Amino acid sequence: MRRVLITGASAGIGRATALELANPETSFVLNARSADKLEAVRSKVLNLGSPQVEVVRGSVADREIVEIIGTVMSQLSGELVVINNAGTAAFGAFHEADFEMWSDMLCTNLTSSLSVIHRLLPLMLEAGGGRVINVLSVAAEHVFNGAAVYSASKAGLRQATKCLNAEYRAKGITFTSLLPGAVDTDLWEDGKCPPREQMLTTKAVAEAIAQIVNTLKDRVVEEIILTPPLGIL
Repeated sequence: MRRVLITGASAGIGRATALELANPETSFVLNARSADKLEAVRSKVLNLGSPQVEVVRGSVADREIVEIIGTVMSQLSGELVVINNAGTAAFGAFHEADFEMWSDMLCTNLTSSLSVIHRLLPLMLEAGGGRVINVLSVAAEHVFNGAAVYSASKAGLRQATKCLNAEYRAKGITFTSLLPGAVDTDLWEDGKCPPREQMLTTKAVAEAIAQIVNTLKDRVVEEIILTPPLGIL
C-alpha cells in the first residue's frame, strides 16, 4: 500500500500525476485551491480504483492547511510519498516587478514546499522511510531573461532537496528534484510562450514522476532533467 500527497493537484502536472499513479494499492491526499477542480480529479482517481482519496482545499502557503494535510496523511496507511507540485510563475523586468508578487512567488515555490516537508518528515521517520519529489524547472539551472525570482525559487528548492537527501537518506527517506523544461500548462500566457506543440505534455512529466515513485529501494534517483525533443525552448 502507498499514500501519496500531491499539491497543486487540480490541474496540469498535479492532475496528470494523480491519474498516472491511481490504482487499488494507492490512497491520495490531493491539495489545491480550486474545490470544483479538486473534486473532479478525486472522482476520476476513485474511478481508476484508488481506495481512498481525500481532498484538502487551500494554499500550502497557509501553515494551517499544511497541518490539516499532515493530520489527514497520518490517518492513511502505506508508504509515504510527497509530491510538491504547487507553484506559480511570473516573468518580466526585475526593476518593474511588484514586491508583493515576487514575495508571494518565493513563498509558494520555495517556502511552502519546505513547510510541507517539515510537517510530514516526522511521519516518515516514524514509518521508517518515505519519498519526496519536488517538481522544479530547468530554470533552476539555466538562465532566462525576466525570470530572476522564479529561477531563484526553483534553484533554492533544488539545493534544499540535495541537502535533505544527504541528511535523511540513511533513514530511508529520499528526495528527488524533477526539472522539466517547457510543459504545456495553463501557467503560460498565450502569445508569450513557445509553440505548445513543442512542449512536454503533462502526461510525459507524470510518467517521469511515476518512475521515481516506483524506483526500487536499493537505489536513489537524486535528480531528473526532462526536456522536450527540441531541448530548452
